[in-house]
Amino acid sequence: MSLAGRAGQRAYAESTFAWLRSAGHAPNVHAYTSLLRAYGSDWRAALSLLDGMQAAGVSPNAHTLSACLAACCRGGTDGAAAAVPLFSTLATSLPVDAHLCATFITLFGRLRDAEGAQRVWAWAGRQGVRVDAHLHCAYLTALMRAGAAQEAAHAFRAMPVPPSAHCYAAGMRALGAAGLPVELVRAVLDDMRVARVPPTPHVYAALMGAFARDGDADGALALLQEGHLQQEGLPAVCTHLAMAACARAGRVADALTLLERLRSARAADVVSFSTAMLAAAVAAAPDEAERLYAQMLADGIRPNDYTFTALIASHGGAARAAASRRDSRSAAACLRRARAVRDRMALARVMPSVHTYNAWIAAAEGAVDDGAALGDYESMRAAGVAPNKHTRALMAIVSRRGAEQITAAQSSLTALSAVAAALAAALIQRGWM
Repeated sequence: MSLAGRAGQRAYAESTFAWLRSAGHAPNVHAYTSLLRAYGSDWRAALSLLDGMQAAGVSPNAHTLSACLAACCRGGTDGAAAAVPLFSTLATSLPVDAHLCATFITLFGRLRDAEGAQRVWAWAGRQGVRVDAHLHCAYLTALMRAGAAQEAAHAFRAMPVPPSAHCYAAGMRALGAAGLPVELVRAVLDDMRVARVPPTPHVYAALMGAFARDGDADGALALLQEGHLQQEGLPAVCTHLAMAACARAGRVADALTLLERLRSARAADVVSFSTAMLAAAVAAAPDEAERLYAQMLADGIRPNDYTFTALIASHGGAARAAASRRDSRSAAACLRRARAVRDRMALARVMPSVHTYNAWIAAAEGAVDDGAALGDYESMRAAGVAPNKHTRALMAIVSRRGAEQITAAQSSLTALSAVAAALAAALIQRGWM
């Protein structure tokens, strides 16, 4: 059962558990724990088994609770929320260890609950739990997931144990998200070398994410080359982040070079093409974005909402450029092309997301068509898509247009942030960024 549980062989674990009962053996805590480990992301079954275990008079231990919590964490926010009451069991009746505390902290990270993660961290300290690298990394990651970048950066600086590569990567992400200069994030890599901790692909991706946020294309390209020399092979996400840095810097040629490298290695995917299209959008080059979109389809890659967001933004950038030249006819034509992307999304069966609506609103705002921007905002609300901070910033520009002067730089920066948010959402995968 133990082997089946660790391998996720639920059917085998359940049949063995049933055989124990039919043979007249009362399952003990080890049998229940092994079965819990086999439940994967089925948090309802895990919680039900835990209740049945206690009803049968078998008390859970730390391993049992950890296995149940792991299933709840894998079950998404619903599973994590259902497991929160189990913290009282830990706090009142079970011996505490670092692994169990890390699992609870991970659970609160899934819920984007920074206060919950901090509560478990403080409680573990009061209980005298020995902090190891795994627990500290779980704490940093949970704070980052909850959007508490400043707190995560502080926790990284106050790290009480020799960090692992995963801790360094989490700390880099925290420092970058907290808005600290990229030089400070880069210095962490130097600290790793002094500590003789070999950098992993996660470390390179975390540092690359800081370069992407700053739009530091030179730093990202140099790091990418260094990473390929130090590692047998970096994952494609590192190249994606380097492309994102090039995109934010408006260096389309460099982004396209990286895309071709991925294509030649047969590693290009929807994020690769969408990121290259974002570079075209920043450079207000809709023809290049359309060429990339056609190439993507020819390569058999299915577009998603990030792809269409970049495509819309490329036409929106051209509309903004035309409006700045006071060429209202060209601006209106570019806006029509941006809005026509909606038909292609329907054919591809891709639903508009908040990022897509933001790109439409940004295109209308750039073309100085406030009526179209308001119409897109109303369509967004009618579709049940909740606005985010970028939507609100764009609508603030539209609503203030008649009352005060909005500089072109302010307007362009807000539009770029709205589109870059879509890219960031595509790259924040498996904790990479």
